[in-house]
Amino acid sequence: MWDEELTKRPLIVNLEMDDYNNFHEVILVAENFGDIPPNTALMKIKAGDKKYEIKITSTEQKNAVINFKYKE
Repeated sequence: MWDEELTKRPLIVNLEMDDYNNFHEVILVAENFGDIPPNTALMKIKAGDKKYEIKITSTEQKNAVINFKYKE
């Protein structure tokens, strides 16, 4: 578990996943709205040779949750 503040610079996180370590959950929590509400983040995911982009948003009332499940 880690606690990081979103900035303009990318936050890089490597999740090791396999048959035994097959589930991770990432939660974006808005502690405040910042300069331009709502809080948003662009998540870029690389899984093997596949790439995905997900835009996530959170407010002071709702968190954004992304679940990762390993599949062969």
